[in-house]
Amino acid sequence: MPYRGDPRNLFLARAGLFVALAATLQAVESLIPSPAPWLRLGLGNALVLAALILWGFRGGFLVATGKVLLGSLIAGRLISHLFLFSLSGTYSSLFMMALAMALLPRMGYVGLSTLGAVAHSLAGLAVASVILMGPAVWSLAVAVLPAAVLSGAVTGVAAWYLVKLSGGRVKALPVEGEDIRG
Repeated sequence: MPYRGDPRNLFLARAGLFVALAATLQAVESLIPSPAPWLRLGLGNALVLAALILWGFRGGFLVATGKVLLGSLIAGRLISHLFLFSLSGTYSSLFMMALAMALLPRMGYVGLSTLGAVAHSLAGLAVASVILMGPAVWSLAVAVLPAAVLSGAVTGVAAWYLVKLSGGRVKALPVEGEDIRG
């Protein structure tokens, strides 16, 4: 049965669900041991990309902000340097994906997500170089960036699936060069 109420209420309900799922995924991923604090799969970012595609920049920004704040609160990292990693990475990823959508409208989910993951990793390295380790941290880029490309590909496929489940106009998993907005 289709929803017949105020579309703003439907948006808020869906955005709230996206924020809750993204924050939960972020918090759960933070409990899994990793070789470095900024090496994560980043499945919560699939919800940010899906929101960006479904609702535009404002929807993506809402989900990204909620993910960072609520996820950091749940994981007990709201007042720590790890919060800065999450905040800078999530926003740089969001801005990079939004910019790519505007400039390259035919870029697919995997391409957008991979650009976002690389931006997220570079922001994490920048924060680490400023507050923790100095410029030597950039030597980690050799390991961090290939991991970002792999996680970006996985997250892009997850975002495609989320948009499809959310009722977005998605026919098939688009390859690079196909318009993702239907």
